[in-house]
Amino acid sequence: MTRILAPRPFSTLGVKPFLHIDESQRETLQREYFRLSRKFHPDLATGLGDDERALLEGASAQLNADYARLKDPWKLLESVVHGVRVPAREGKQSTRVHPEIAADYFELQELLADEGPLSPAYQAKRAALRAQLTAKLTEVQERALTLSRRFPFQGAGDAKAPWTERDLASLADILNEVRYLTSLDRDFESKLGERASA
Repeated sequence: MTRILAPRPFSTLGVKPFLHIDESQRETLQREYFRLSRKFHPDLATGLGDDERALLEGASAQLNADYARLKDPWKLLESVVHGVRVPAREGKQSTRVHPEIAADYFELQELLADEGPLSPAYQAKRAALRAQLTAKLTEVQERALTLSRRFPFQGAGDAKAPWTERDLASLADILNEVRYLTSLDRDFESKLGERASA
């Protein structure tokens, strides 16, 4: 099994790399964050020169940013897969683009232009596409969270990540799909949602 070094958010807080954290574990992470906050807070260090104060301010800002990433499940996953390339699949189209949803989306836009927002056909197709998009986004997000649960929070530890490059590539692929569907969902709401069509 290929193991890789942990990305910075984990090393900043001195914890073993993880992809999933439950509520009780979150309290342990918070305690470590508070301990480090006191250590790096510039206002708590008296008699420092400008250079030392600037270093502490930078360390404190980094700690705050990395802690925010580790608390948010989606920011955590995104920071772990940042820069990971998804290998091309032989003979298969990437799963992150859903041609059936994209085709229905474009048909709905044409129906809106042809028949208007009050047309029963448009209303029915919009409701069906909304349900389809919501179901697919929920299913893909659950796949990402299921994979993340394989790597729970374990507290303080070394810098070795428990996942492999293959795990990261799978996660990156799923997150690409989440991004695509989330973007399509936002676009749907802004152009074809209830308020936009009223």
